[in-house]
Amino acid sequence: MKSIQLLLLGILMPMVCAWGQSSQQGENHAPRVIIAVNTTHGEGYFVDSEGNRLFNKKFEGVGPFSEGLARVKQNGKWGYINTKGEVVIPCMYDWSRNDSGEFSEGLACVKQNGRYGFINTEGEKVVPCIYDEGDAFAEGHALVKQHRKYGFVNAKGEEVIPCIYTYAYPFSEGLALVWQNGRYSFINTKQEEVFCCTYENARTFSEGLSCVKQNGKWGYINTKGEAIIPRTFEEAENFSEGLARVKQNGKWGYINTKGEVAIPCTYREVGDFNGGLARVKQNGKYGTINRKGEVVVPCIYSWITDFSEGLTKIEKGKSWSIINQEGKVIVANCDRSTQWSKVEE
Repeated sequence: MKSIQLLLLGILMPMVCAWGQSSQQGENHAPRVIIAVNTTHGEGYFVDSEGNRLFNKKFEGVGPFSEGLARVKQNGKWGYINTKGEVVIPCMYDWSRNDSGEFSEGLACVKQNGRYGFINTEGEKVVPCIYDEGDAFAEGHALVKQHRKYGFVNAKGEEVIPCIYTYAYPFSEGLALVWQNGRYSFINTKQEEVFCCTYENARTFSEGLSCVKQNGKWGYINTKGEAIIPRTFEEAENFSEGLARVKQNGKWGYINTKGEVAIPCTYREVGDFNGGLARVKQNGKYGTINRKGEVVVPCIYSWITDFSEGLTKIEKGKSWSIINQEGKVIVANCDRSTQWSKVEE
C-alpha cells in the first residue's frame, strides 16, 4: 500500500508543480496598464497602474504602448521599445504633438524628413515617407494626404483610393465620409459611392448611426442613408457605448439609439462615454458621471479627460495628475501629454 502511495505521489507531484508554474505564468502574462509619463521638464518614463516605476530607464519623451510597442525619444529622435523596455526600432523618426505614432493593425505612421509613411512592428517600411499627412490604420486602410488632397493606402502600401478628395475621414463600419465638389458622400473600400449626403454637415458612422445636419438641426441616419432619429438637436456627436451627446436649449445631455433622452440636457459640456463614465462640465468645472447620470467624480477640476482603463487625467490649477476611479493620485505633476494603455504580455 505504501509503495502505491509513493508511486501516486511521484506521478501527481510533477503535475501539481507544472500546474502551479502554468498558473503563475498566466498571472504574469495577464494584461496590465502601463502609463507613459511625460514631465514638464522634458523627461519621459513608464509606471504601472499603482505608480511603480518600470524598466529603470528615462527618455526625452514617451508615448503609450500599442500592440506591444511604445514610442520613445532619444537624442531628439523617436523609436520604439518593447514591454521589457528594450529599444527594438531605432530612434530615427521625427514627431510632433499632433502625430500619434501608435501601432494599429500592425502598422504605425512615422514622420521622416517632413513626410509621412508607415512601418511594421519589425521596423520595416511598408509605405515610404512620401505623404504630407498620415493617419492610423482602421479597417485595413489609412487616410493619407498628398498635394492638398486625401486618399487611402492599404496594408501592402498600395494607394487603393487616390488622393482626390478635398477632405476625408477614416473608415468606420465599412464606410468613409468624404467631401468633394461641395458635397458629402459615403464611399466603401472599393471607392464606390454608397450614398450621397444632401446635408450641410455629417459625421462618420459609429454603432450603426451617423449624425447629420440640415437646416441648422442635427439628427441621425443609418448605413442605408435612412433617417432614424429626427433632426431636432442644436448639436450632436457620435454614439459611444449606446449613448450620444446632444445639445438642446444651449445645454448638453445624452440620448440612446432610439432617440430617447437618457440623461437630461443640463450640462455646459460633456464627453463621450468610455468604460461606463463620461466627462461633464458644470459651474465652470469638470467632473465625471456614470450612465445613470450619477456623479462619480465631482465637478471640481479645471479639466478632466475621459476615463480609460480605470484612469483619468485631471488639471487643477496649472498642475496635471493621473487619478483612478477612487480618486487616488497615481502620478502627480505630469505633462498633459501623459497617456496610458492596457498591455498584453
